[in-house]
Amino acid sequence: MWIGLLYGMICLAAQYEAVSEGKSSILGGQALRDPLETVSIFREKMIQCLVLGNYTEPGPYTVETLIMYYISDHFRTSDTQFGAWMVFGLIVRAAMRLGLHLDASNFPRISVFRGEMQRRLWASIVHLDLQTSIQVGLPRMVREGMYNTQPPRNLLDEDFDEHSKVLPPSRPDGEITNIGYSNAKHKISTVFGTIVDQANSTSPVSYEDVMKLDKKLHDVNQEVPESLR
Repeated sequence: MWIGLLYGMICLAAQYEAVSEGKSSILGGQALRDPLETVSIFREKMIQCLVLGNYTEPGPYTVETLIMYYISDHFRTSDTQFGAWMVFGLIVRAAMRLGLHLDASNFPRISVFRGEMQRRLWASIVHLDLQTSIQVGLPRMVREGMYNTQPPRNLLDEDFDEHSKVLPPSRPDGEITNIGYSNAKHKISTVFGTIVDQANSTSPVSYEDVMKLDKKLHDVNQEVPESLR
């Protein structure tokens, strides 16, 4: 599956490069397609890869491919799509089937590199689940207590790789990294998710609980590094 996906990504990137430079298509002499048509074809090939790879029995890169499909489908229109929310349900269940909701430190056979990448992937799933659920006005699918996966560390990509035996300590929150914004967003989303849970609750919420969450949200907002404000 991942080989077909990678090939599709390369073709799409090559096509866009040709469009941006005003060149003819470099894909085997094919006629240059409209970028939107190219994206549509790429999306179709993703679906074929998922079906051929039997996404109902998830394996390596299944979740990543499902997320790419979800994003391609979600951003095709400015309107909220209930179907996209249903697709995201598949992503959550596939991720849990692979154990992404359990921190990799519980599984010695998972490499340091793969474990940290799983934390990054799970953090994205938690955030997208909250965002998508809010858009359709329904409760989120992933709540605190359903997972123990730790937040990703604030590391540069070159700080670790496939050969790392030990994960380096997290860099200071104020230090700019590729993952820094996502981590800051994740902390806020965690509190925001609890607020959304209370808003969707069928039981009355006390004023005291509301004020506790209000303070918690303001506190976590104050923890956002100055460089990201």
